[in-house]
Amino acid sequence: MAPAGADGKPVLAPSEAVVGLIAANLYVVAFGLSWGPVMWVLLGEMFPNRLRGAALALSGATNWVANFAVTLTFLPLLKGAGLAGAYGPYARRRARRWSKCRTDAPNEPDGLTGEP
Repeated sequence: MAPAGADGKPVLAPSEAVVGLIAANLYVVAFGLSWGPVMWVLLGEMFPNRLRGAALALSGATNWVANFAVTLTFLPLLKGAGLAGAYGPYARRRARRWSKCRTDAPNEPDGLTGEP
């Protein structure tokens, strides 16, 4: 962890700042090349053509609202409850959703066809 200055902000050497910037950008690029598009590909394949547009719009809006909620709540949680307290609620919610998907979502469409 970087040492803190008098104002409480981290103090980084120029080389450490460059490494941090490169690492953050690599993370974004790797996400965009791997898991980033998965939601859109899966959603495009899950719904029949007649519902696809509305379903993608609703799914996309839900995704943006959830991301905005995390953006609004993360820093207050971090300041009030620390790092574990900030990540804990999100991790618990993720675990519950994963469990629900594993039990409720079918693995195979049981004789259903795609589009007629």
